[in-house]
Amino acid sequence: MLKISNHGDDKYDVEDSSGTKIGWISGRSIGFRGFATETDAREAAVAAWRALDRVLRQHSASRPRHEPALDRIRQVHDGAYEWFYDGTAPIARLLRPHRRAYDGSFGVELVLPSGGGGAVALAAARSIASAIAPYRDEFASPVSAEARSTTKTPDGEAPASV
Repeated sequence: MLKISNHGDDKYDVEDSSGTKIGWISGRSIGFRGFATETDAREAAVAAWRALDRVLRQHSASRPRHEPALDRIRQVHDGAYEWFYDGTAPIARLLRPHRRAYDGSFGVELVLPSGGGGAVALAAARSIASAIAPYRDEFASPVSAEARSTTKTPDGEAPASV
């Protein structure tokens, strides 16, 4: 079970069932850490983006559909941040391990469109947490690599391998 704690000013901590902090919401930004490698973070970014897109389409039927071009995903630096980008749109921000983070893992951060805070952010965080669970540290074992290839996402698709 996921726990989301409100700290006021549109700031939340996201914890897993054991009470371990795995992510946060800050305004329109939703982030998660816990990925052992950059490759895990990249795969989680795609899964997170798909989960976010589903939530946004549920809240706004007029939301334009964009399917990331998985074969073109690369990292770009915009001068301030490093992003996973598919050539047409940013997918998620890559967060590298650093000493100020609450743990020494890679992370991803997604940014909601304008007007996408509050209830949408909470619903998105829950959906993203479920979608990225197979890519987090605790699953980074040879057994989990096999599980990733046979596990399906909530929409019935196999997780992306990029």
